[in-house]
Amino acid sequence: MIDNPELRRNIWLELTPHRLAAMPAVLLLIFLCVFALAERNYTPVAWTALGLFGVITVIWGGRLSADSVLDEFRDKTWDMQRMSAIGPWMLTWGKLIGATIFAWYGGIICLVVFFLNGLVGQSHIPVLAVLLLAVGTALLSHGCGILSGILAARNVRRPRPFANSIFFVFVLLGFAGKLQNLFEHQLTDWYGLQFDRIWFISISVWLFAGWSIIGVYRLLCIEMQVRTTLIVWLGFCAFLTVYGAGFMVDQALVHSRLTIFIGAGFFVALTMTYLAVWLERRDAITISRLVLQWKSANLRRALQETPCWMGTAPMALCFALLLILLSDEPLAGAFYSSFVQRNTSLLWPLKLWLFAMRDIALLHFFSMSRSPGRAGWTTMVYLVVIYWLVPQLLSLTKVDLLIALFVPWSGAYPAWEVIGALVQAVVVGWLALHRWQVRTAEIAQRSATVI
Repeated sequence: MIDNPELRRNIWLELTPHRLAAMPAVLLLIFLCVFALAERNYTPVAWTALGLFGVITVIWGGRLSADSVLDEFRDKTWDMQRMSAIGPWMLTWGKLIGATIFAWYGGIICLVVFFLNGLVGQSHIPVLAVLLLAVGTALLSHGCGILSGILAARNVRRPRPFANSIFFVFVLLGFAGKLQNLFEHQLTDWYGLQFDRIWFISISVWLFAGWSIIGVYRLLCIEMQVRTTLIVWLGFCAFLTVYGAGFMVDQALVHSRLTIFIGAGFFVALTMTYLAVWLERRDAITISRLVLQWKSANLRRALQETPCWMGTAPMALCFALLLILLSDEPLAGAFYSSFVQRNTSLLWPLKLWLFAMRDIALLHFFSMSRSPGRAGWTTMVYLVVIYWLVPQLLSLTKVDLLIALFVPWSGAYPAWEVIGALVQAVVVGWLALHRWQVRTAEIAQRSATVI
């Protein structure tokens, strides 16, 4: 670890003699003041130390981790770092630990004070569990900070660091409001098993922190042109499915357990598909490279070029079909009864998936324009019009059938809704394909002209 050049560079930059002396001196003064005001009570000192850890290591450290990437882009040094001999894994730990080393320096002092005061004060607080939770939360914050920094640096309009700080403050305040409930020794049910809540949350935070670090590594691989596949993305989807379904399983029937598990997988896969398509590159050259690899029957390179949303979209479709097949009514009966008005629908998973594919095709359609910089905002405006304004106008006609063609939550005419969503997805998909072909032809013509 110490042989990591990025880590050593950040240590030399962050841990100056002045900082090494100032941090413990300021913290010591704060703890002495709290101890004096609390009339020699150790418990307020412990809580103050834990709160300072959240401010210094979680909030401030999260901002430092995000700025470690954004500063490289702003100073025009990121390209030199990408072309250096350092690999993505060493760069991951160099940014994760090195950029936040000073925040960890102050945070470790706070944790030591919290641990010692918790033992001396003989509090009912599970000190080791709180320490585990605090360190895991800091790692999760730093991992998410680097992720947000890399994603923000890809955009022309980058978010302000102040906005990131406000976000972390609200997250910490929301977490601190629930922290007292963790010390009441309540139990958490997960797949029928009962766990002490604070230990369960602590282990969960460490698991998500590990996934955030893996996500940082994968994004750095993409930035450094290291070829990757969809294994990590699909693995994270499977993890979220297994983790989330544990809170929802019904202990009464095996059939309901399976249905709930598949339903959790459907919502997780569909949500991750939506998220990935907004974050990944959607330009004509990227798609052309993917099509070329599939046409050349180079399966490995094709899988490496495949975007993440194309990996979870088929999973969501499979889960949707399984939900329909495992429903209480047969599929044929659902189609037959859908032509008369009814309040429930067994086809809602397929309907949601088709509407999602329509939205994805619409986003790609605007991304293939000559000025795709605002494709995301343009798509959002059109989605608001489609999902809200058009149904509101059609509601004036009192024809529910027309409204059902544009919203996935109607349930009045399930088969018509599926047909309408399918037609819209096909039409918008064809428009996106046509625009991609036009853009590809223009790029090829421009390249030939330059040559």
